[in-house]
Amino acid sequence: MSRVHDAERLAGAYESGNGMPEEALQAWVELFTSSAPRPAPSVVEVGAGTGIFSAAMARWIEGCEVLAMDASEAMLAEARRHHPHPAVRYASGTAEALPAPAGSFDLALMSRVVHHLPDRARAARELARVLRPDGKAIVRTTFREGLAHMEAAARDEARDGPRPELERYDVAVFVRG
Repeated sequence: MSRVHDAERLAGAYESGNGMPEEALQAWVELFTSSAPRPAPSVVEVGAGTGIFSAAMARWIEGCEVLAMDASEAMLAEARRHHPHPAVRYASGTAEALPAPAGSFDLALMSRVVHHLPDRARAARELARVLRPDGKAIVRTTFREGLAHMEAAARDEARDGPRPELERYDVAVFVRG
């Protein structure tokens, strides 16, 4: 069965349809990184899509390195084409099996992807695994119920991992204890 996000045409449309003014993009990056435990965080973006946030973080946060991960090769091709940056490495992978060693990142970002995850509890465990002890995971969604499921999964399935702290109705910050 093919995934809808693997369609090249859809990936191209996603890139053009999800652009935003520089000021808005910078405001999102500032919000995301305000939770970072250090000034030049190591970041993993899970479900990076066409890479708009990954490249923006690398561009505006001096010393920041980003692993931009997505399950769709078509999305990653668009990301490499539209948002190349020397501090961003685009890689294939899923939220339930992140292609990184334990304790690799200060910050994890999932923007508008949680509703696509078939196993949110496993994704929460993976986020806890790849984050450093003081690391944070930020989950942004336009589907409010997506955060409730992720929060419950974090509490129930990752007891030693992220601890939910809801900061806005559409953004949750999970702190790895």
